[in-house]
Amino acid sequence: MKTIVYVGMDVHSEDNCMAVYLDEREEPEYESTIPNTGEMVQKFFEKLKKSYPDCKIYTIYEAGPTGFVLYRQLKALGISCVVAAPSLLPHTRGDRLKTDRRDAKSLAKALRSGMVTPCHIPSETFEAVRDYQRMVADMKGSLGAVKKQLLMFLHRKDCPCYKGTYWTERHLKWIKTVPLDTVDRETCDEYLMMIKDQEDRLARQLSRLEEFAAMKEFSDEVEKLKCFIKGISTQTALALVVEIEDFKRFPTAKSFMAYLGLVTSEHSSGGRRIQGGITKTGNKHVRSLLVESSWHFRYPFVQKSRALKEPQEHQDNAILSYVNKANSRLTRKFSRMNLRNKPTKTTVVAVARELSGFVWGMMTGNIG
Repeated sequence: MKTIVYVGMDVHSEDNCMAVYLDEREEPEYESTIPNTGEMVQKFFEKLKKSYPDCKIYTIYEAGPTGFVLYRQLKALGISCVVAAPSLLPHTRGDRLKTDRRDAKSLAKALRSGMVTPCHIPSETFEAVRDYQRMVADMKGSLGAVKKQLLMFLHRKDCPCYKGTYWTERHLKWIKTVPLDTVDRETCDEYLMMIKDQEDRLARQLSRLEEFAAMKEFSDEVEKLKCFIKGISTQTALALVVEIEDFKRFPTAKSFMAYLGLVTSEHSSGGRRIQGGITKTGNKHVRSLLVESSWHFRYPFVQKSRALKEPQEHQDNAILSYVNKANSRLTRKFSRMNLRNKPTKTTVVAVARELSGFVWGMMTGNIG
């Protein structure tokens, strides 16, 4: 009978704390701390295989800032590895001690008892495009922050309020004509140069995302999502595809909604049932994209735009029927909740939750 070895790893950027358990033994066989380098990790497991030549090795570590490099290295060595979701690991309520060695031992015991929820490991191509897409989102946030800083600067200088739409060509020309002192004018011009520079970079990055969306790994699913809803552009569709990768890993639409943190929280006991706001667990990037897309349903869906018609030209009739049903239903839902005087943000989140269900149905083929 093969010996089963469980290895819990508390992973950091500089070192890894390892705890090795054999079969069902309560105490670890041994513990050690090794540098977090590919060479040292390989040596550790080669030594482990020599110590227990006829064994099956199972390893585990928590998902974190070190990413999936260690997982891929162990996979290349032929060693089974689980990357655990940290928020779903079992914890003892009264435990007030936390050390690297205790964490490594807890991970190994949780793996052995089967109380681990593994993370989805993206392919390297999907992970690379996902990181690029998140960088573009950060750039958008940085650009918005600079624009806000310039407006606050003008407000401090007691400049008159602009009557019109902000950040149009007319607004930018107006900013250049605002009367300011010499140093203040120089400060304002520097802000404008920062905005122009970041807008140029963002335009280049968005163009690069369009190129990624045309790649064969993403193009089919991106085209489906683009024809699916009026609030989903190419960039949003690509973000949904690279963040989720495999929609079929969610057995139902409700499980997909729960993963995105769009379901209501609950704290019930006995005969009392108390529900709160949404849980906000899981993938916040996809959740924010769906909430942003849901704002488009506040307008009646009367006529399809050219941008929405083009992706639909080469789709099946079944998909188009599903798309039309989704658009009509979500628009009606937004309208009905507004008529009931629900807060607009509550309405948008409710529509986003239902939109996520339609997205799941589209990407898994459940469009009947």
